[in-house]
Amino acid sequence: MGAGADPMAAIASFITDSVLRQRTATLRAIVDGVLGVGAMSTHTVNISRTGSGTSGEANFLTAASVIRAANVLGENAGLLTSIAMHSSVYSYLQTVGMLVFSTSSLSSGGNIAWGGGGVGITSTQIAQFAGLSVIVDDQLAPTLDGTNGDKYPVLLFGQGAVQQGIQQDFRVEYERSVLSKQDIASCDYHQLLHIDGVSYTGTDNPDNTTLSTAGSWALKYDHRQIPIVKMVVNTPFAQTP
Repeated sequence: MGAGADPMAAIASFITDSVLRQRTATLRAIVDGVLGVGAMSTHTVNISRTGSGTSGEANFLTAASVIRAANVLGENAGLLTSIAMHSSVYSYLQTVGMLVFSTSSLSSGGNIAWGGGGVGITSTQIAQFAGLSVIVDDQLAPTLDGTNGDKYPVLLFGQGAVQQGIQQDFRVEYERSVLSKQDIASCDYHQLLHIDGVSYTGTDNPDNTTLSTAGSWALKYDHRQIPIVKMVVNTPFAQTP
């Protein structure tokens, strides 16, 4: 108020951001539940480290590992268009993008030597990776593992994989009550989130725990027609790499 800002407008903005985070959490729960149904379990590709040792390139997000994960869709792998990840996983992509390389015999099939001079990628902004649009969202939080390294989920989506229906746009209204001398804010929205190819079989008015349970869903399509794949990776930027 001292800065001349409208405090209720700021509160309305915070409410909007909070609802968007809740919507993302609901979508995460739905994806986790659907990926546990029958053949959909093959849509989770875990390349993270197991056992002692140090995580390496084989455990990090690479173009090769993305192609491997996409292959669970068979000939439908080309349906995937987006890849979503935590900022710590994204930071590894930035590092790889800024590496320089050189070789004395590329034309004859020589190996690329990283860090040996040559051409470096100067832009640190990675908008595309392995042909997919990159989405960075820290709600894709890792499972902390102080022994084997923190394990980060990475989600691959095809266009239209998640359907959203909106009966009423999200609305935030605020007004002052002259009787109570209070400022009042209210919000309402009516929406639907669903993944084509499955049906919901759980209880009414589910919470995220129910949505994340495989028993709440039934597979209706051939699983390879549902363009959602989950990877589990390590990153050198984790709390426990």
